[in-house]
Amino acid sequence: MATSDLSTPMNAEEQANVELLTSMMAGDVDAQVARRVLMKHGNDIQKAASAMLEGDRAEEYGPRSPPPSKPEKDVIDLTADEDSDIAAALRMSLETNQEQAFGPSTRAPDPNWAMVPSNKPADPNAMSQDDHTLSRAIEESLAASYSQFEKEEFFERPLSQQIRKDNRPPALRPTLPTLHYAGLVLQALYCVPQVRESIAAWRPTPPEDSSSEDVMIVEPPETGPESLVYSILEMFANMEFAVLSELSVDPLLQELGTQMASAVDNFGDLTEQFFGKVTYTVENVLNGDYANQSQKRLFHFQYGNYVDSSSSDRAPDLLEKAIVRVDIHGTEQTNDLVSYLLAQFSSHGDSMNQEVIYEPSDVVSFHLVRHLAAPLTQSGTNLETSAKALKYPKYIYLDQFLIENAALARKKRAEQKEIDEEIARLKTEKNGVMSFKGKDVLTNLSSATHFYEHVIDRETIEQQGYADMMAAKLCKVQRNIEEHLKCIDDKMAKLRDRSASLLDDPQLQKHRYDLRAVLVNEGPLGRKHLYSYTQHAGKWWKTVDWLVEEVSVEVVLNDPAGLHYGAGPYLLLYSRALSEEDEKALPERMQWMETMRDAVYDNNRLLISQLSDGDVVLPELEDYYLRPPSTAPSTYSSTSVEPPTPRGAMTPMDES
Repeated sequence: MATSDLSTPMNAEEQANVELLTSMMAGDVDAQVARRVLMKHGNDIQKAASAMLEGDRAEEYGPRSPPPSKPEKDVIDLTADEDSDIAAALRMSLETNQEQAFGPSTRAPDPNWAMVPSNKPADPNAMSQDDHTLSRAIEESLAASYSQFEKEEFFERPLSQQIRKDNRPPALRPTLPTLHYAGLVLQALYCVPQVRESIAAWRPTPPEDSSSEDVMIVEPPETGPESLVYSILEMFANMEFAVLSELSVDPLLQELGTQMASAVDNFGDLTEQFFGKVTYTVENVLNGDYANQSQKRLFHFQYGNYVDSSSSDRAPDLLEKAIVRVDIHGTEQTNDLVSYLLAQFSSHGDSMNQEVIYEPSDVVSFHLVRHLAAPLTQSGTNLETSAKALKYPKYIYLDQFLIENAALARKKRAEQKEIDEEIARLKTEKNGVMSFKGKDVLTNLSSATHFYEHVIDRETIEQQGYADMMAAKLCKVQRNIEEHLKCIDDKMAKLRDRSASLLDDPQLQKHRYDLRAVLVNEGPLGRKHLYSYTQHAGKWWKTVDWLVEEVSVEVVLNDPAGLHYGAGPYLLLYSRALSEEDEKALPERMQWMETMRDAVYDNNRLLISQLSDGDVVLPELEDYYLRPPSTAPSTYSSTSVEPPTPRGAMTPMDES
């Protein structure tokens, strides 16, 4: 019967579907037949493809006569025409509700013939024995770490083993393991150039009755926020100049009122709380002292809903934030930091709902909050690859989030959304080509081809010729499908490249922020399962408890730690990019208090002299840690303020 009027022109979607159907049939049907079958099935590409594989050509007359039966096999009829046999071969390779002569074999494995895969679907809820074993091992490991965490003893190395070998950052070691997370935060802050330089240049507020012409000795603040910042300054000065490779951070953490972690606490939440307290204190002190006349946004950026000042008199409601919580679900196709920020910080829709940054800060911090349903996967899935590691870049541009670029960034993101929708459509098309009734088309085509090449009877010349012809035809169909899939993949690759290049605009690449530190949790509790990556002196360093080792940036960006436990990196610190010259000149540019710096040098010489009296073999030390005070680096002119020897300066420890 007639299906519809074929005289009307095809639209773009119909044209694409017709081309897909003809390519799937290896060119054995023309576009008119493909369109007729498509229209017969209401333009449903899946139904039309299934019908064509079963031999339906939507002819005006009735169906062809069934082929004569073949008594020896009820699978393939060698006397039927080849279109019917292709459909039969494909149908029997895809259907699972009937017995197949070339289905899963019951014979013993033999590489010469046992090549047909089983069509039995796996239980999606089933877990393999290996999964159960690994699950129990993970649970036992976590339980053991919980019970031992608070009882973990502090390992104190001999003083002779604590001498720096080069200009790597020292490790900050609290005595209690429950405070280890806070030491990593302070070490990370020290390794951010803008933070270290700002702290070094800060001076306590002088008394109100002091004279700028007097040469004074300013006593360290005893209480209040300035006392906390002064203690941080002391710690940073020792991290900069001390010859020791590890420093005790207990007094500073006590003064900061640091919360001790327990077995049920989340290190990311504790870190955000501690980080917020430190940054808030430092920011307020830096903005309030006499040495900084302008408002300095070191940590806190100012943001709010987008308001077009040219068309509205309404002032935006502005908020401040020092650390951005990034929700990680691990189920998105794009599991990277920037994509999550785009999803959370801005909107593709109405500009009134779009949040923008009004005043950027020198440092931007991200708390990675994971929301994973379960650490283990279902049977048959590799656990190491099932949890996707978050990708974060060496540097990011914040321009697309700034108020001055709101209109341009919104236009670019709208284009990206259109591209993403087209990619999603192509993915659906690809899945439709690859899968038929829940089965992999290419795999089953290979199975059908294998049947004609290796299983079917080839006793006579006619049988052999027919089998070769059918195998060749199936191979042609498979090649057409593979070429079509490659075409789809190529289109998606070009679209992704186009999407990625949309933001490669000079207008959106003026505010670059470089990665400075990464804090990582492996999952279990303990000093050695919580560590940091920090960039210092032009290199990347990994700090695990007291051990500080150089690593490559590739290691920093691709550490898979914690995937099994739903853990991993939990804090990222970025800061404004510096030129290579500024990075190298940073140590000489620091404006440390001279007496504070000289006190550390005095301690270094005293420590080395004590160790040299014995039989201790000291490593070769850089002059940077042993130079006399008169040649110590300083560009700060202290004509009116000279603090005394700082409290808590590092002194040699009594090994007895």
